Amino acid sequence: MWFNKQDSDEFYPPKDEYQRKYRQAFEGVVDKYLIYHCEDENAKILIYIDPENDIDWIMKQDPLNGNEELTKERNKWLAKLNIAQASPCLNLTEKNIMKFKIMLGAGYESALYGNFDSVQSCIDQALLFLKARNKEQSRYLILLVSTFIVVMSLIAGYFCDVFSDEKIIGLELGVLGSYVSIWSRFGKMNMTGLASKDIHYLEAFARLLCGGIFAFVAILFIDTGLVLKDITVSNPWAYHCIVGFIAGFNERFVPSIIESFTSNVTEEKK
Repeated sequence: MWFNKQDSDEFYPPKDEYQRKYRQAFEGVVDKYLIYHCEDENAKILIYIDPENDIDWIMKQDPLNGNEELTKERNKWLAKLNIAQASPCLNLTEKNIMKFKIMLGAGYESALYGNFDSVQSCIDQALLFLKARNKEQSRYLILLVSTFIVVMSLIAGYFCDVFSDEKIIGLELGVLGSYVSIWSRFGKMNMTGLASKDIHYLEAFARLLCGGIFAFVAILFIDTGLVLKDITVSNPWAYHCIVGFIAGFNERFVPSIIESFTSNVTEEKK
């Protein structure tokens, strides 16, 4: 079944008489957010965010009065602003995207009036805001999925009554150790936040899965007596929990055990 595409003004009708009038004055434009509007003797300018979240502007009267040198300089700065607003913001919320565009909108206003000294500052501040929000959103996505997986695994394990098994609880503690590692390290990592949500979800799942695998391998090494065979414990259940958590938290724990084991085997063959 086909549906007719609705016009933008049906989604964003005028909020008041003021908005209705300036929309009519500027060729019936439909704005999602008004950044700047001026109609006086020196300039007639409208800067706004359109329904696609792009900054757009209409200038019916140029405040530079046809000054060619200033116009060329303005075009350079407008090009820089256009490049800045094309910066990726794939995973950001609508609220943060709008804030980023509003910050850049101040730069468009300065550029159109020929106040070029303040344009670069607007670009820099907007890009810093975007970088911080991208990194923040990247961490949020990974922690959100990780928390969901961990909570669901704990609930499933509890209701299936499998935590009495030493190896199962060790594996679960490996997943928990990996989760704590994600929580403690991802705030310090230099993430760009430019990957898709699917990549973030896969990253979270893979890290937790590796935590469980590392825990299982570490427990096998210890139970078979290949490593740490001289250590005696009174509570094997707690021992498996500790080893599993360490293996999941420290990604170098199991690889170091494997390296130590293989080097010992090589020396014995010699």
